[in-house]
Amino acid sequence: MISRLSGPLYKITIFVGTLFLVNTLIFLTNIPFVFSLVFIPLKTENLIPIFLTAIPLGPALVGGYAVIWRYMCTGEYSVWQRFWQGYKTNFWQTIGLSALVAIFISLLTYNLQLMMASGRMTLFFYPTLILLGGLIPVFFVACLLISRFEMSGRNIAINTLFFMIQNPLKSLMALLVIVVFYLVVALTAWKVLYLLLFSLPLYLLLINYRELVRLIEIEKGFEY
Repeated sequence: MISRLSGPLYKITIFVGTLFLVNTLIFLTNIPFVFSLVFIPLKTENLIPIFLTAIPLGPALVGGYAVIWRYMCTGEYSVWQRFWQGYKTNFWQTIGLSALVAIFISLLTYNLQLMMASGRMTLFFYPTLILLGGLIPVFFVACLLISRFEMSGRNIAINTLFFMIQNPLKSLMALLVIVVFYLVVALTAWKVLYLLLFSLPLYLLLINYRELVRLIEIEKGFEY
């Protein structure tokens, strides 16, 4: 029985269960945002209200990273305790970051709406679109770093930008992971992906940056 419980099927079950529980906790701490994603049509006029409901998302992502990273490194899956420990890490800085990103994305979206309503593409249309697409993976990577290293609000912004600029290929991969996953969810009938809407991208980003984060942890003397 012990050998069966430690087999591949058992490990897959624990892995999927961990991601599902992480996703559930992120959902529960962001009910307005989840309600918006599920029930409000993803039309141009609805994007700004949806983005603004995402302000509490930052601490929840930090909590999710804390759970999944611990599971990846040690196999431990104490989801509840680890999530809330991560959730409280740099809480106010993370809320502030979420608010700034949500407001900035809303402003960029509003500018894009004005450009499209005018019926002509201005010089700033594509740069604005690129900046809008890049902000989301920057936010996810910032939450990743916050989950592992305590930083002030100023250092969060500086370290995230340096971290992504110094690793351009991995940053591009992070962008693709986020954009492709959410486009698949939004544009297909695979609503089952809502069950892993946040936890699966978090896991994929941790896989992407795993070696880099471990190197920083080793330099700082982190232990498990």
